[in-house]
Amino acid sequence: MRYLGGKSKHAKEIAKAIAPRGLWWDAFCGGFAMATALSEYGPGVASDAHPALISLHRAVAAGWEPPRDFSEEQHKDAQKLPDSNPLKAFAGFGCSFGGLWFHTFAKDSTGKRNYASQAANSLRRGVRGRPVEILRLDFLDVDPFPVPGLTIRTLRS
Repeated sequence: MRYLGGKSKHAKEIAKAIAPRGLWWDAFCGGFAMATALSEYGPGVASDAHPALISLHRAVAAGWEPPRDFSEEQHKDAQKLPDSNPLKAFAGFGCSFGGLWFHTFAKDSTGKRNYASQAANSLRRGVRGRPVEILRLDFLDVDPFPVPGLTIRTLRS
């Protein structure tokens, strides 16, 4: 699924560099590219603060089938859905131009691309069957834990 700030092009290389250290946490799971790549090395946690996005990932992981076709009218109507409905995030990110939240309906004037189908396929490949716990969690709400031997210095200007 297209997602603003997505790391899908580099996810495998990033995962290879950081995953062998054990349990992992993808604190900004977005399009699920990093969580997918990291899950190849073992279990972990994927989280994001966006409630509709987490509803979408949880629903797909549980077997929900995103639609393969989606109209501009459906895109407009999906904005009114509650965040708990996975169709809202599917439309808001997967069927919006550039993966921008309900920015503009993504359509191809040549008829060669089906954005809904591409987003649905990407979601199925990414979320299903992965050893990943999906949490709605704001990174800024997590207190860092002390790491033995790590000294944190405060820089002053």
